[in-house]
Amino acid sequence: MRLIGSPLAFAAALAVLAPASAGAQAPAPSPHEQAARDLIALVEGPAVAKAAAAAMLSAMTANNPELAAYQDVVLAWCEKLYSMESFSRDMAAVYMRHFSEQELRGLAAFYRTPLGRKTLEQLPVVMREGAQVGAQLAQAHVEELKTMLTDAMKARQADRTRKAES
Repeated sequence: MRLIGSPLAFAAALAVLAPASAGAQAPAPSPHEQAARDLIALVEGPAVAKAAAAAMLSAMTANNPELAAYQDVVLAWCEKLYSMESFSRDMAAVYMRHFSEQELRGLAAFYRTPLGRKTLEQLPVVMREGAQVGAQLAQAHVEELKTMLTDAMKARQADRTRKAES
């Protein structure tokens, strides 16, 4: 499978773009962005993203032996992806859309407290266990969902039939 055109064309495109950006330095982050970046570093954002990706990959490979054979490749890709400067920059932008600079600094102060540290340590476990609770609940009620979907399909088909006959 080819993800891009020829490797030579890709390399040529990079060569054309590289000189334009080679000497350019990114401007210093604003205080708001710096607060977001500080929070991301404090909560170990890239490490959490890598761990989440590894957990998701593990779940995906459990039912897909073909993917399991390439788990090391996908994990290497995740390692590179979440180590990139663009990850921290883009995640800082996400935090900045949802939190003011003052709120980000407040979150960072909380995460430095004993309860904040415990929250960071336990949140992945709580999320995983919460997902298990949700999966068990869904499994216990899957027949109800099937019935609801069947009824909805029949109702929509009847609506289409009525409209077609009009």
